[in-house]
Amino acid sequence: MPDNARYLGSAKVEYLLHPLFGQEVRIVQFDAKGRKGQTLVDSCGDRRCVPAWMTDPSRCALLTFGWQPFVSYEVLRQLDALLASLDERDGAATLGS
Repeated sequence: MPDNARYLGSAKVEYLLHPLFGQEVRIVQFDAKGRKGQTLVDSCGDRRCVPAWMTDPSRCALLTFGWQPFVSYEVLRQLDALLASLDERDGAATLGS
């Protein structure tokens, strides 16, 4: 632990789309600049405000960003059939074969 009596600890940035994602940062101030829920952090001498929720792994784990597919297998088969019918002359492989 640092010798500094003002040491507030450290946190890991868990928000996938933040430039500091995955980095352990030193906490400099809570509720930074009078903004509730903002944490001022220091990473390699660069200080910036990070919303406190971005350091919470359980909250960030709930974010999916729409990357999980929501298309049914049947719809994919119909799309495959449509694409195959449009390009039969090339002999493209289909999902069912």
